[in-house]
Amino acid sequence: MKSSVKQVAVLIAMLLMAALVVAVHADDGSDLAAGVPVTAEQTEVLYADGVCNVPMHSVWQILCFVSLALNAAAVVVIVVLIWKKKHVHKDDIPLVDYDIDYDTDNI
Repeated sequence: MKSSVKQVAVLIAMLLMAALVVAVHADDGSDLAAGVPVTAEQTEVLYADGVCNVPMHSVWQILCFVSLALNAAAVVVIVVLIWKKKHVHKDDIPLVDYDIDYDTDNI
């Protein structure tokens, strides 16, 4: 029963991906019925000073490195917390309610 449900889910996912591919190719102007693909020529544009002048590119680089640093810090914190939790030795033996005066002789 479970394997047939998985097979149906995989089949539906494949059909959705195929429909998405057809929709994307239909939007780019290629004629799918005639089988004539439209290819765009790629040209490389070099900047005069060799530096990218798109300001968002530097922002994405900064965000990438900040994200890497925060992820590394989070991993370190999680590992330290797990290690401390694993290596904590507590006395879990319950104490007996004992009255010391009970053993003394009343003279």
